[in-house]
Amino acid sequence: MTHCSEAQNLKAYDAIIIGAPVYAGKWKAEAGTFVKNNADLLKVIPHAYFMVGTSFDGKASPAEMRAILAKERELCPPVSEGRFMGRLDYSRLNVFQRMICKMMKAPEGDFRDWKAISEWTRETVQLLGVRG
Repeated sequence: MTHCSEAQNLKAYDAIIIGAPVYAGKWKAEAGTFVKNNADLLKVIPHAYFMVGTSFDGKASPAEMRAILAKERELCPPVSEGRFMGRLDYSRLNVFQRMICKMMKAPEGDFRDWKAISEWTRETVQLLGVRG
């Protein structure tokens, strides 16, 4: 696993999975910038996207969920997309982030479903054509 700011020589990879948190309905900007800056390579390297957030509990409409990755999907369609509930720990946020989360009444806690994450990962690895 490599942070997108440290990823080099993408041609060396057989496949790529790009994941980031969603804050206030937006995929973290670094991930979107990575896709945009590497679009030519991502068009030929099998890849998948995933996002984590505390708002994936069924309250958002399917259209709202699709809109989060609309730009990236249009630029470089992935073989798979994962959406997972995440973890929100107010103690790890800066003052501004805490203020926004509290205003949005974002629940603090760990909502990750490790079984769903594992299943998506297994299925996605097969779709990407990666051999273990």
